[in-house]
Amino acid sequence: RKPNSKAAKKRQPIAQTLPVTATAEEPEEGLKRDLLDDFMFSAADYIYRRRKLFISLAVALVAIAVAGYGTYSYIQYKINQRNEQLFAIEQVVQNKTGNADQRFDKAIPMLNEFIENYPDTSQQHLALFYRSRLYFDQNKYKEAESDLKGLLAMLEKESDLFVLASLYLSNVLVDQQKNDEAIDILENARTENMTDIILMALAEIYMDTLQADKAKQTLEILTRDYPNSLYAQRAKQLLSLL
Repeated sequence: RKPNSKAAKKRQPIAQTLPVTATAEEPEEGLKRDLLDDFMFSAADYIYRRRKLFISLAVALVAIAVAGYGTYSYIQYKINQRNEQLFAIEQVVQNKTGNADQRFDKAIPMLNEFIENYPDTSQQHLALFYRSRLYFDQNKYKEAESDLKGLLAMLEKESDLFVLASLYLSNVLVDQQKNDEAIDILENARTENMTDIILMALAEIYMDTLQADKAKQTLEILTRDYPNSLYAQRAKQLLSLL
């Protein structure tokens, strides 16, 4: 039986039906590689010819980095220097071996010089606070009031020192019979920071000025909102007297 000639023509060897794998590099990829090689060569040649410029830039960057570090080190040095000077003044202010007059006479000139030499610094703020306390201890209320008001104008309202300065200023004002102004200072200091202390100070002024209703209201806020405060127990005792 003769084979079907049409089927024989259609059937081809398997090798001829498989895809042919190209072994030669594609022209486009070769062109891309040549372009990349040319670019790298040109870049290297450009850098070499401009090497003095690039070296100068590198030196400049190093100089800037060194200068930045030097500036930072200098700033830290000055801060440490101010801290050391202020610490020496603190030792005089807190020295209990002498009497108040001796501490005042020795510390005030030191504080005056420090405050003048280091304006607009955190250390100056503390120095003003210390000086106001010395004035207050010497019954120099006008001077203490001036220092504390100046200090409050420099401070952020949320800071601890702002609250402490407000408390001291309220005491200075109360001792001058400026109760309404003292209340205004404390009300202005009522933020989320150390509020229980402010409330206690306000309640005591209200009680001293016979404003029982306001004192009771303030003490109730303290005991209700700040039950774990160090002043909660005292607030309860004062409430029992109203």
